[in-house]
Amino acid sequence: MLFRSIATINRVVVANVTGKGRKTRTIPMPGWVVKAIRAWHRETGLRSGVIVRGISRHGRHLESGLSTDGIYKLVRGVAKIGRITDCTPHTLRRTGARHLFEQGGALKQISLILGHESIKTTEGYIGLDKVDLDRPTTLDF
Repeated sequence: MLFRSIATINRVVVANVTGKGRKTRTIPMPGWVVKAIRAWHRETGLRSGVIVRGISRHGRHLESGLSTDGIYKLVRGVAKIGRITDCTPHTLRRTGARHLFEQGGALKQISLILGHESIKTTEGYIGLDKVDLDRPTTLDF
């Protein structure tokens, strides 16, 4: 994963992400996410490499990233502590998209962030049949 600023559009993106269906995408990053990641980098002292890393039992950051299975187990474990059932990384992704929409996010922007090829996919993903479609939507990215 490559985290870089694209000067022509004045946005920070995660470039060349290979996702579902082996599709390569570039994902725009909201400014507040970039600030949070940079603050995390300052705090941890990490300057490059994998963003989500494993931690050894001695508290050291590992060079390798978490596997898909590792992220799944982490989310399930934290959810269990909070007595939350049926929580997966995909649940968090869908919930995050829904919250973006409820806070005024434009459907086209949310679709782009999620990497959906069709806005129709995003509409179904966040359950638009359950929200007010007449309200204005804007979100500054």
